[in-house]
Amino acid sequence: MKKIGLLILFFLCLGSSSCDKWLDVRSKDEIYVDDALKDRIGFVKALAGIYLQLAEPGLYGRELKFGMLDVMAGYWIIDSQHDYYAENQFDFQNLAFQQKRDVIWSKMYSAIYQCNMMLSYLDNIRTDVNYNLIKGELVGLRAYIHLEIFKLFGPVTLLKGMNTPAVPYYSTVAKEPAKFSTSQDFLYKVEEDLLEAKSLLREDPIIINGKVNDGNVEGQPYNALLDRRGIRMNYYAVMALLVRQAQWAGDKPKAIQRGEELLTQISFNKSIRLIEDEDILLDEQADRRWTIENIWGIYVKDLKKNMDGIFEGDLYVSTILMPDFRDFLANIYTQGSGSISDYRYKMWGLNEYFVKFRTVEFDEKSTKSANVHFFEMQLINLPEIYLILAESYLDQNIDQAVKYLNTLRTHRGLPKLAGKIGITALALQDYIMDEVRREYIGEGYLYTYYKRLFHPIYRNGYSIAASEAIFLFPLPTDEKLLNPQEF
Repeated sequence: MKKIGLLILFFLCLGSSSCDKWLDVRSKDEIYVDDALKDRIGFVKALAGIYLQLAEPGLYGRELKFGMLDVMAGYWIIDSQHDYYAENQFDFQNLAFQQKRDVIWSKMYSAIYQCNMMLSYLDNIRTDVNYNLIKGELVGLRAYIHLEIFKLFGPVTLLKGMNTPAVPYYSTVAKEPAKFSTSQDFLYKVEEDLLEAKSLLREDPIIINGKVNDGNVEGQPYNALLDRRGIRMNYYAVMALLVRQAQWAGDKPKAIQRGEELLTQISFNKSIRLIEDEDILLDEQADRRWTIENIWGIYVKDLKKNMDGIFEGDLYVSTILMPDFRDFLANIYTQGSGSISDYRYKMWGLNEYFVKFRTVEFDEKSTKSANVHFFEMQLINLPEIYLILAESYLDQNIDQAVKYLNTLRTHRGLPKLAGKIGITALALQDYIMDEVRREYIGEGYLYTYYKRLFHPIYRNGYSIAASEAIFLFPLPTDEKLLNPQEF
């Protein structure tokens, strides 16, 4: 029988600069694939392993959220003694950056490999009632992770076009390293996977039960696939990712069609919605990240530990991330298109210790806790769909663009912008960017947003000119050695 540890060995070595350590994985820590993936329970456990890996601090537990990516986006005060100084300066030759980069590459492709391996064994459960649900999650995860890799390591398509080699796309359990796909082919493969996942998940329990409810029946064995679908790859998440894929592919008509289809779909059960005035609470139990808006989030059980020394403590400690508010972010949140009435300004502690990610003490073992939202990290949310729709309508229907942007502004406590007579497309693009900058502090979103638009990165008192030098993550050394490409 084949062992997961040995199967993954070759693949991880492609993206890891410390390959030797994998040779020490032995005995009781190894899992026999044939035994592990013989029934639904085995697949559910293996799927949980992928979600747990994505939640690690090197990925969405820190670095791809409020850590490295938001440092580069310019949200935090970073001096020359700070642990993130190299990332703040886009010093991609620095060892600290390269170590983080290698973790992202190897862990993300490892997760893709695990998806493909599980898909290759899926015939073992073909008659299981949850077959489509499991396959849909796996194919959707494969597409999502590939797109995330593309956003960081792929070319600046606005500068290089769609026919430039990007990164490898793995649709099977690869025995050999894959050639790099062009951006166009890569994004097409993402789209293909997402469309397949959408078809497979068309009967996702989230449609009936909503994103937080437990679909298990009392008296029947517990099935994790049916519980809290909002923290698993789900039908609405796939629809939202198709909107994101269309935006990155530069296909505005598809982005509009898909975005409006999603808004229609989620309007039926209201389990995913924009916040209202009554959701704005300032007590310790408040859901400050408004997880009701998450189309898909990931449960990070170690979030409190991942934030240790990050958002609380002496400003001059080299790990503290303090919003660069005075004379910089203040201009976005309270002036210009902003206002002190902005719910984000009121709830996130932008001019003091950042409290957007504050957690409280409670029994983390209880997934039924009313406070479970503290540990849900956003991966794609409803405001992104409104912002994509606003941007996609800019060139063809400015009134529609204003409508979608105003919908979000209204649900953030901001006044509406004027309609067609009072605003130009160029000005509206700036308003959209202002909203993105306000919305996604701590979420790891803004850096790749700048990259897609090939836009300068704003800093306090200056801006950094857009260039490949700041937007193109260099490939890991091992990838260049073991998978050389002829461009």
